[in-house]
Amino acid sequence: MPQPESYRRLALAVAITAIALWIYIHAYALLGPHHWVSLDRWLYHRREDWIFKKIWALPSLAIAAWLMARLGHSVTPPVFNTEAESFPQQRRRLTNPYSVNLRTRYVFQGHKKRGWVNILEPFRGLLVMGSPGSGKSWYIIRPLIEQQLQKGFTMFVYDFKYDDLSRLVYRCWRQYGNGTTFHLVHFDDLARSQRCNPIHPDTLTDLAEAAEASRVLLLSLNRDWIRKQGDFFVESAINFLTALIWFLKRLKGGQYCTLPHAIELMQTPYESLFSILRTEPQIEFLINPFISAYHQNVMPQLEGQTAGAKISLARLAVPHLYYILSGNDFSLDINHPDKPRIVCMGNSPQKQEVYGAVLSLYVSRLVRQVNQPSRLPCALVFDEFPTLYFNGVDTLLATARSNKVAATLVVQDMSQLRKEYGKEQADVLLNLTGNVIAGQVTGESAHQLSERFGRILQERKSTHKGERSESTGLSYHLDPALPPSRLATLSAGEMVGVLSDNPSQPLTYKLFHGQMVRSPEAPSVEIPMLDKPPTEKDINDNYNKIKEEIRDLVIDAMERINKEPSLQHLRVQQKKGEITHWHLKEKPA
Repeated sequence: MPQPESYRRLALAVAITAIALWIYIHAYALLGPHHWVSLDRWLYHRREDWIFKKIWALPSLAIAAWLMARLGHSVTPPVFNTEAESFPQQRRRLTNPYSVNLRTRYVFQGHKKRGWVNILEPFRGLLVMGSPGSGKSWYIIRPLIEQQLQKGFTMFVYDFKYDDLSRLVYRCWRQYGNGTTFHLVHFDDLARSQRCNPIHPDTLTDLAEAAEASRVLLLSLNRDWIRKQGDFFVESAINFLTALIWFLKRLKGGQYCTLPHAIELMQTPYESLFSILRTEPQIEFLINPFISAYHQNVMPQLEGQTAGAKISLARLAVPHLYYILSGNDFSLDINHPDKPRIVCMGNSPQKQEVYGAVLSLYVSRLVRQVNQPSRLPCALVFDEFPTLYFNGVDTLLATARSNKVAATLVVQDMSQLRKEYGKEQADVLLNLTGNVIAGQVTGESAHQLSERFGRILQERKSTHKGERSESTGLSYHLDPALPPSRLATLSAGEMVGVLSDNPSQPLTYKLFHGQMVRSPEAPSVEIPMLDKPPTEKDINDNYNKIKEEIRDLVIDAMERINKEPSLQHLRVQQKKGEITHWHLKEKPA
C-alpha cells in the first residue's frame, strides 16, 4: 500500500502537470487567431484567468516554459547525435596507494553529471595523446606528476620544453619530499645542472650492455638507421663504438669509461688505435673486421665502417656536453631503497636532435636499472616521447607492472611514432598500454582510438511517409561510442579514454568522455643554482683534460706494447704513407 507521503508527492506531481498542460494548450490555441504573439500580449489575453492570480503566476509560467522546452527537445533530435553517443561513466572516486584520480564533467542523456577518471593501474602503462593545445600537460600530466610524488613515487621526468615540468617537479619535491633527493640535467643550464655519466663502469655489467648503449646513441643520432639495422655499415659503426666503450670499461678499473673519452679515443690513428684495442681479448671479435680491412689496404671500406660513428659523435664533441657527461654527481639507479631520487632531464626544441640523442642514452641506461624487482615504486614521465629513441620500450611496458614501474608516454599523434619508430613499433605501443587518454586527434589516430574504445547500443529512428499514411520505426544498432569525427572535434580540455582496473577494484565503466576539471595550482618555484656553479674556465679545462688523458693513454699503451716482447705481436703495422702524429710527440713531463 502506498504511504501518505507517496500520496502527497503523487498529488503534487499531478497538479503541476495539469497546470503546465493547461498553459501549454491555451498558449498554442491562441496562435490560431492571433498567429505568433509576444509574451506580454499573451499575458494580456489571459490576465483574468484564475491561474495567473496571486502567487500562481510566476510558477505557472516557469513550469510551462520547462514543459515546452522538454517537449521541443524531445521532437528535435541533436544534429550531431550527441545524446545517442553518450554513455554512463564512473561517478565514484576509487583510490589505492598508487592511483591517480582526475575529476571530470560529462553529459549523459542530456543531463550534466560529475565523474572521476580513476587510473588504478598506472603500472600497466599510460599513453596520453592529443594535438598541440588540447590540454595534455595541463589537465593530465601535471596533476599526475603531483599525485604520484605525493604518494611517494621515485620519478624520472623527460622535460622537452625545459623548464616547464621541471619547476613543477621541484615544487612538489619540496612539498612532499618523502626522503628523496632532487637532481636536474640540462646541457644549456650548467649553473643548475648536475653531472652524470650514463655509461658508468659500475653499470656496464657485460659486453651486451655496452653494445646496447652504443646502438641507442647512434640510432638516436641517425634516425634513418632505425630501419637499416642489420646493414653492414650500420652494424660496423655500432660495433666500433662498442669496442671503444668496453675497452675503456676494462682499462684501469673504468677510470676513463665516459662517452667523451670514447669520442676522443676514436680519433686516434688506426695503427695505434687497433694495436691498443687488441690488448683487450674480449673485444677481439668486434675489431677483427676493421683490422682485416686495414691489413688489406681496403681503406674506403674501413673509412665507411668507422665514419658513421665518427661523424655522428663529432656533434657531441663540445665542452658543455663533455662537462656533463664526464661527471658522476648521482647515479641513474633512482628507485633504490637506500637512495631514492627524483630526476628531471630537459631538452631544448632548438637542439633536440643532438640533445635528444644523449638523453635517449640516459633513458635507456636508467630504465635498465629501475626495471628490476624489489625496488621502490617508480614513475617515468616522457613528454613528447617521439623526440627520444628508446629501444626496448615494448619490453618496459610488458614487464613494468611486476616491478612497479609506471610509464607515461605523451605523444601528439600516432603518425609521430610511426615516423620515428616505424608502423609496427608504434602499433605495439598503442596496443600494450593498459590506459589510454586522448584529446583532439585526427586521421588514422582517430580511427585507431575509435576502434579501441568500442561500440555501444544506439537507437535509430526512421519515418516513412506515404500518400495516406505515415509510419515510424525504431531499431537498435551497435555503433562506435566515440566515432573519429567526434575525436577530431574535441575542445581543449575535453578528453576521452579507456582505463584498466584490477581484480580487487573492478571498474564498472572503463570508458570515459568529458571535460576535465582542475583545481588551482600552487605557484611555481624557481630551481636554485648550484652552490658552486662551473665557470667557463672549469668547462674548458675539463674539455682539455679529457683530450690530454686520451693522448697520454695512447702514448703509454704504445710504449708498453713496443717494450714488452709478449705484446709486440699485437701491434698493427702502419700503412705506408700514413702519419701517426701522436708518435711524433713525446709525453709531457
